[in-house]
Amino acid sequence: MPRAKASALSTKNTKQDILDAYNELLTQAGQAETPTLVPEKLARRHKDLTQFQTELHTQIGQLQTTLTEAVDELVKNLQAGTKTLESLLQAQASIEESRKLEQEKLNRQRKQEDEEYQYEFARRKQRQETELKEDLEKHHKLLGGKGKRAQTSRRRAQRAAENA
Repeated sequence: MPRAKASALSTKNTKQDILDAYNELLTQAGQAETPTLVPEKLARRHKDLTQFQTELHTQIGQLQTTLTEAVDELVKNLQAGTKTLESLLQAQASIEESRKLEQEKLNRQRKQEDEEYQYEFARRKQRQETELKEDLEKHHKLLGGKGKRAQTSRRRAQRAAENA
């Protein structure tokens, strides 16, 4: 019945008629919502919220699992990298130690070769000086220690021995 009244409204109706029709529509809208619908809406909303919570918890759980797996994988990779780095450092230390030992061995060998060379050189020098003196004495005995030539030869032999 009020709808008929509302449909009878036109631009020529008075403001009071329009206001009455509006109030009547508000009253009908208020009456249309019964208390039995409110619990149904609440139950539906509660169900929707519960379903949303369940889905949210499921997604959070999946995300947590994914993150945990990713963190575990990262930790494994870091541990493997650490082990690799440690083994590389140990290898480097071993190589450095081997290099030092080899260098020391080479230094000892060079020192020994130098000492042998110095010893051999001194021995040869001594032998040459001894032979030169012996030759000089033989020569001096042959000449009998006389003459200018013998003295000159003696001086030359002495100078050669001193220079050698």
